[in-house]
Amino acid sequence: MRTILIMWARLMGMLVIAFLLFAAMAAPAFIDDLDAMVGPAPVDVVASR
Repeated sequence: MRTILIMWARLMGMLVIAFLLFAAMAAPAFIDDLDAMVGPAPVDVVASR
């Protein structure tokens, strides 16, 4: 029983790490898409990047 829990925890950890890596790679394009949908971005937001 304990080994199953350990394997499950490892699997969840790997999934979380993979999701974080994917989110880090996809975030810039996603933010740009949001800007395009919302419209022209405020000047201070553009300057802060």
